[in-house]
Amino acid sequence: MSTRPPKDRLTNDGKGWRLSVTVLPSRFAVCVLDALAPPPEWGLRGPFGAITRTESELCVICPERDVPATVERTSGWRALRIAGQLDHAHAHGVLLTAAEPLARAGIPIFPVTASKSGFVFVREEQLSRAIETLAQWGHQIREIAT
Repeated sequence: MSTRPPKDRLTNDGKGWRLSVTVLPSRFAVCVLDALAPPPEWGLRGPFGAITRTESELCVICPERDVPATVERTSGWRALRIAGQLDHAHAHGVLLTAAEPLARAGIPIFPVTASKSGFVFVREEQLSRAIETLAQWGHQIREIAT
């Protein structure tokens, strides 16, 4: 499967979406708590925190440093922030523009969106490949130093 953008991928300007992607400096953890657990305050301490409840779990994504040692987690995630505001009601294909090249390159992602912003989480060991792949597809990459 090719990691290059398809020639027929046309969207907003006839050239395809060109995203501004920022690599956040923190390492993140995806934590799993009991479905009935109260949302933990430690999950919202940092500059990014997401809490999602389903019938089977309470999922918390936050900086690794904020997670108590006793909490079940998968560590080593890095965040790619899609710059600008996502208009979920009118814009289509914005998240796909980041997800498709990564999928074609065999890089697993964990996408998270809010009402006006989007993030794609990749495993730290895949970060360099993810950055290279997105840049090949014409996306602007910016890294924030720690």
